[in-house]
Amino acid sequence: RRRQAVMPGSPASPPDVAPTQEPDHAAAPIGGWAVVRRAVRVIPRWERVRRLLFAGDVRLYNRPELARLLDLPAPLDELSDLDLAWVAYTTWGENAPHRLGGAFAFVVWDERRRSLFATRDHLGVRPLYYSVLDDELALASDVRQILPLIPRAYDDVDVGSVLSRFEPEANRRGSTFFRSISLLPAGHSLFLEEGKRREF
Repeated sequence: RRRQAVMPGSPASPPDVAPTQEPDHAAAPIGGWAVVRRAVRVIPRWERVRRLLFAGDVRLYNRPELARLLDLPAPLDELSDLDLAWVAYTTWGENAPHRLGGAFAFVVWDERRRSLFATRDHLGVRPLYYSVLDDELALASDVRQILPLIPRAYDDVDVGSVLSRFEPEANRRGSTFFRSISLLPAGHSLFLEEGKRREF
């Protein structure tokens, strides 16, 4: 079941994709600023042949090295960092994050397998929040993007998590101020398929 995009001004799909060709079980609304020239075309990518939806917030610092490893022709000016991360994922799969140097968080939905892969950079510069909502999963780079999807969200505040912020030694791995919203830890990946969740 697809949920209506909740962020205003978000593209429904890349320009070359007809609405009937979008994935049936996923949507990727985005909102953000293009801060570098190669980020101008950063929109979610729907790959019709493989039926993969790819979206993320990616800033790579090892572009020349990746181009060499991926055997990409120069110049790379036409490729955004998100494009480069996409090529890395389609080449190396779940091992791609280990080859990426930079700040990133991205998600891949496989429409054929009905599976999802999400990952976050090693230092956790780019956040990635997620919440399981009945038979749906919501992911976002800002917890405020998920809150409108949770009924009575502010009744879901985790007081213990809020108070633990004042304890220097507290283990807050993956927790947020809301019980139903989790933060993927830095350097970790998340895989979901057939209702089974694996974090590694």
